[in-house]
Amino acid sequence: MKEIKLKLAEFMQLFDELAGFNNQEGKQIEGILSSKMSLSTRYWLDNILKQCSIEKESVEKIKNELISKLGTPSEDGQSIMIPTYLESGEINPSFVEFSTEFGKLLEEEKTLTFKEIPVSLLDTIETELHCQVFFKLVEASNQTTPPIEEQA
Repeated sequence: MKEIKLKLAEFMQLFDELAGFNNQEGKQIEGILSSKMSLSTRYWLDNILKQCSIEKESVEKIKNELISKLGTPSEDGQSIMIPTYLESGEINPSFVEFSTEFGKLLEEEKTLTFKEIPVSLLDTIETELHCQVFFKLVEASNQTTPPIEEQA
């Protein structure tokens, strides 16, 4: 088993890379785990996803507590918001405080334990994602270079 230190923001990004997410247009982007793969690979990737899920839930809880502390209830009372700007057009000091505190939280590091994933196990996985954090986990030294085809 390997260990790597990741920022909490990277745990959240890795969760999306593995599980998928809805983009800004509402389109479902499938994660790595939606691809066909061997059962053992799925097991180890699911183990990583579980660790990311724990960190993501913790971050979301703290984020919601911070919003409750710094925000104001909406007119209908159904939600709490922190507007970026005040009615005067000035930047909301509560928004600045939220951004600063939440940014510090996302920079905190935690350790992820995982079985290294050789590139050869990923040959059959297709994704439209750029899996920046996931690639940190891939064992680059096991990459196989495809043969160069002879030109006609």
